[in-house]
This record gives sequence, structure tokens and C-alpha cells, in this order.
Amino acid sequence: MKNSLIFIGLIILIACGTNDENPVSSGLDLSPHLVDTLLLSDNDYYFIESHIIHKENVILTIVNYETREGWIDCYNKNTLEKIWSWQEAMDTYGIPARGFVNNSFLKNGILCIKQNNISYGIDANTGKTIWENREESGESSFKLGTSEYLGGIDFDGMFHDRYIAEAANINDGVWKHYFTFNREDTLRVTGGTPHPFKWNGKDYITFVTTKWTPSAQTRINKLNLYNITDDRLEWTSDTIPLYHPLSGTPGVQPEFEDGQILLANDAIYSYNIEDGSLEWWEWYGNSFVFSSHLTTANNTVYANNGDQYFVGLDVHTGQEKFRTVTGGSPSRIVYNNGKCYMSSVTVGGTNQLMVIDAETGEILQSEYAPFRPEDLKWTFEGALAVDPETERVYTSDHRYLLVYDFGE
Repeated sequence: MKNSLIFIGLIILIACGTNDENPVSSGLDLSPHLVDTLLLSDNDYYFIESHIIHKENVILTIVNYETREGWIDCYNKNTLEKIWSWQEAMDTYGIPARGFVNNSFLKNGILCIKQNNISYGIDANTGKTIWENREESGESSFKLGTSEYLGGIDFDGMFHDRYIAEAANINDGVWKHYFTFNREDTLRVTGGTPHPFKWNGKDYITFVTTKWTPSAQTRINKLNLYNITDDRLEWTSDTIPLYHPLSGTPGVQPEFEDGQILLANDAIYSYNIEDGSLEWWEWYGNSFVFSSHLTTANNTVYANNGDQYFVGLDVHTGQEKFRTVTGGSPSRIVYNNGKCYMSSVTVGGTNQLMVIDAETGEILQSEYAPFRPEDLKWTFEGALAVDPETERVYTSDHRYLLVYDFGE
């Protein structure tokens, strides 16, 4: 009975936020901020893993929940007219998993995607394949930073015997091994995804290497910096401190900001790029990487904690600028023009899109996901994009592309 009352209350709450005069007609409960929608599927349940703004277009990477087929669609961001669609990986290799769309990055007009040992570069204007690379082995995870390189992982023995940090230039997609970490004793080896970035005119990748036991009682983590321009390892840090062995590997997705390399698990760490020294670390108890990763901008590191709050810290001192209760497990943070954008899933299953002041942590806007009566659901996908020109927010539930405008 209690759950039924909560359910009814949430429906009423969301219904109160709708606007009958809104011109958009999609079968969704609407609000004044939801200015456009596009039905992506009549029947199927989709994962929309990422939204990417490119010039006048918005690019979606999509997976069918039932069939696991994955593809990429590109729409005009103003009219939502489809411009192109890409499904070459599915057509060529019949790959059903989510990796191709879960790992996608755009730089210089090239959309880069990867799954396991196969990677593609796609012209974001036309949807045509620019390059394809198929290695002997590899791992799905890869990362784009401020340089023109992609950071990736190769491996041997399913991360037990050898970890290899690699990188590829986005213009040709040719992967090169830069660092190899071999198993030398009873401890197994693994590592995080290399983060590529440019600093003082040179290209680098930074990554964490780990020696571990299956019982999780031993975790020896170290941070590494490799200079791609000069082709040399600059330094390897001392052991990264853990509050306890179950803290997990820090730096699965490192970030770089103003001379500092930022890592996270249940703590946040800041390392100096010059010598690999640990300048500060703060333990928070719950994980910062359960449902999202760190975001950096303006000498600040932004992070979502599993205990349902959002923090902003000074990258040089670790001083907490703000701590904002979000009421749920938040998604990846998108920074744009002094604001942070994310969606937050509450314990009751509802989902809110939040716009937060990046300096003070004040919640400027909080919007419930539209309610779909046919499915009895209201959830945003974890991914979203913000148009830097109009500040419109492009996100999705599991069927619709949703466009929000929070302007005055």
C-alpha cells in the first residue's frame, strides 16, 4: 500500500509539471522546458549511450536492448531531421555488444569508436568511414583528451599477465604500444585506460598500473606519465594510497587540469605533472566512479558520489568549494559556460535532469523525466550533450530524443 501511494504521488508530481499549451506532441507528459522530442522507436527499448553535438547536428549512439544491435544516427539539432546513419560494424562483423556505442569520441570532425580490438574513425559530417583498424587483441575502453590522440588498452591473458598502454592518432587510427607492464611474480597485473592530453606543446598519456590478488587483499597501484612526443616514460609515482583494499583501482578514467592529474575511487587524488608527487587526496567513503567519472574545468574537479551528492574541489588544494545533495545516483557531468549538467536517478526510480552552478553548486534547474503512460516509466539515459551555442540540452529516455531549453 505504501509503495502504491508513493507511485501515485510521483505521477501527480510529474503531471503538475506539464504544460497543455506546449506545441510538442509525442505522447509524453511535457514541461515548458521540453521544447522538442523525436520518437526513436515504436516498440523497442533502446540504450542511447552518448549524445554528441557537431556543428548543426546531434549524433546519437544507439543499442537495441533485445537484439544488442548497435548503430549511430545523426540528426539536425534544430529540425531533428535524420542526416545519416552508420551501422558498418554491425554489417561487417555482426557484433551485438554495446561497446561500439559506449566508447565514442569526437574531435576535429572525426567520430572515433572502439570495441575490443576493432576501432573506426567516421566523418561526422557525412557518416562515411575514414579509417578502420583491427588489432590482434585489445580492450573496449578507450579515451579522448585534449590532444589528437586516443588512449587505449591492449592485454595478454585477460589482464592477468600483461597490461599494455597504447595510443592512436585520431586522424589515422593506427595504434602504437607505448608502455608494457608484465607479470613478474604471483601478483596479477592490470591497469586503467590511458588519458591523453597536451601540455606545454607536447602530447602525453597518463595511466594507472595495478598489481593485485583475486582475494582483493592486495592492491598496489601506481600512476604513470608517458611522453608521446619524446617517446619516453617520464615517471612512475609512489604507491597510490588506499583507505582499504576494497577501495578499488583509482584512475580508471583519469583527468588532467592545469598541471594536475586527477584520479578517483572512494577518494579523489591530485598529482603534480612535473614529478608525479601526490599533492593531496581526500577520502569520501563511497565511490566517485560507480555511475560516472571525474570532470574538470576552470581549476576545479567535479565529481558525483554514490552517497547522492555532487562536489566541486580546487584541483591544487583539494579544498571543497561546494557539496550539493542530488538525491540519487548521478550520471556523467557535462560542463558548459559556468554550469554543470547531469541526470540523477532517485531511490524511487524517478529521474531528474539537473543544471547546477559550477561555482557555487546551487541547483538552478531540476526537471523530472517525462512520464510514458504506456510503459509506466520516467527515466533519462545517463548521457546528455549541451549545445555550446544555444545551451539547449539533448538527452533521451529509452525511446525518445529529448530537447530541453532552460533559457529565460
